[in-house]
Order: sequence, then C-alpha cells, then structure tokens
Amino acid sequence: MNKVIELFAAIGSQREALKRTDIEHEIVAISENDKYASRANELLNGPTNNLGDIREIERLPKTDLWTYYFLALIFL
Repeated sequence: MNKVIELFAAIGSQREALKRTDIEHEIVAISENDKYASRANELLNGPTNNLGDIREIERLPKTDLWTYYFLALIFL
C-alpha cells in the first residue's frame, strides 16, 4: 500500500485519480490552505490530516509518493 501526501490538494482530484487507476494507496496527509477547498475535500473524502499552507510546513511525514496539483491562470 502506497502512503501518499496530496500537496495543493484542493478537492482531492489526485486521490480520485489514484482510485480510478486502481493504485492501492492511503492518504497520510494533505496540504491545502484555502478554507473552501479544504471543506469541500473533507465533505468528499472524509476527515484528513491537513498540514495547511505549504510555505509553513517544516517537515513532511514519511511517504512513498507526493502528488501535487496546481492551476495556472494566464490572462492575456
């Protein structure tokens, strides 16, 4: 079983991708500082250890995999 930290977790799309590809995993923690995204994540996936703002994390728990997602908006 892969232990995973989901960085920039938002609503848990990385977790969902792991489920859909049948990769055995356990989400050890997430990092999400947006209160609305955190609440949506909790409603969709249940309570999860949220490490908060990535800039303030001093040490990540030991895991097999770190995932991340970010959305870059470009305005022309």
